[in-house]
Amino acid sequence: MNRIGSALGWGVMGWIFGAIIGAVAAFVLGVFRGEAVLQAALGGAGPVGLIGALGAFSGRLLERPSQGSDDKETNEETSQENDNTAWFATFCGALLGAFAGATIGKALGADVWLLDSLAQVEAASLQASLHYHIYLCGGPHVVAGAFVGILAFGSLEVFLGSESSLNALLIAALLMPVVAVIAALIGQIDWGTAIIFVVATVAIFLLMSNSGGGGSPMKMK
Repeated sequence: MNRIGSALGWGVMGWIFGAIIGAVAAFVLGVFRGEAVLQAALGGAGPVGLIGALGAFSGRLLERPSQGSDDKETNEETSQENDNTAWFATFCGALLGAFAGATIGKALGADVWLLDSLAQVEAASLQASLHYHIYLCGGPHVVAGAFVGILAFGSLEVFLGSESSLNALLIAALLMPVVAVIAALIGQIDWGTAIIFVVATVAIFLLMSNSGGGGSPMKMK
């Protein structure tokens, strides 16, 4: 129960951070497109906030247990560092995966795959609930991408450690402009949106590079 409670707490934090990121990105995109910026910001905050919450919640559940040690203080510090890196890996993984799903997910058939999987659910009420929440998060292609991102970066964090997951996040963030350009070329998004994603790459890169110093970028005081 303590683990679930802690995961819910991290999920709330992920929801807040995700909502802020989604609102800012949608606001900038609304300005660029000449749309109602406040309405755009609110529309972006909801789905990204939910995806961020899912990523952060998963990060706490995927956290590796600290190694046995007679030093209680060392154990607590190790556990806290694991909390931070696992949360960061799956939070950013969910957002980057959702970005990939939103841009090239339909072209790759992610939406068809997820909807076909949902069709296998026999309970009609559960199926309807899943469909509702999936579209609340931005659609099946976005949700499929977010899940792939969580699994990919969460697995790196659990099996290879925080250095591997953070390096993978850096590479994935730097590939965002490439994915955006590809999506624009195949007609999945417009060029204005692609430009916004390129700008977002810079923001995510700065977040990752300024999140901390020393050997562990996500070590929080």
